Amino acid sequence: MNITWERLCELNPALVKLEADIKVVADADTGEGYFCANRHWYRTFKPRLWHEVGTFAGCVEEEKPVSDKWPEPLDLTQPFIFPERTWDVPPELLTHEAWNVAYEHLYELLPDCRHEDSIC
Repeated sequence: MNITWERLCELNPALVKLEADIKVVADADTGEGYFCANRHWYRTFKPRLWHEVGTFAGCVEEEKPVSDKWPEPLDLTQPFIFPERTWDVPPELLTHEAWNVAYEHLYELLPDCRHEDSIC
């Protein structure tokens, strides 16, 4: 299956809004001074993408209490309980290919990082 960005947007119009929000950040960048694409991507945009396309598309994120403690380790002896989906997600959106197409398209919209740190 060769899925396109356009097809993903037909299947889930929320991706169009996400793309527009990324373009606002990209267009606001003056090309001068500090900018970290990864900071924007991993803190703001990737968490939104997670619910729109790929394995967890349409899933409800479980509310977790805020804590300063380390989370409990994942118990790999227990079965994975898949989160509930909030909408009837088309199977085409649930593929790794769909995730990769969306991820690459959206991330590429951000300007390159400009900062002194070698690691984002």
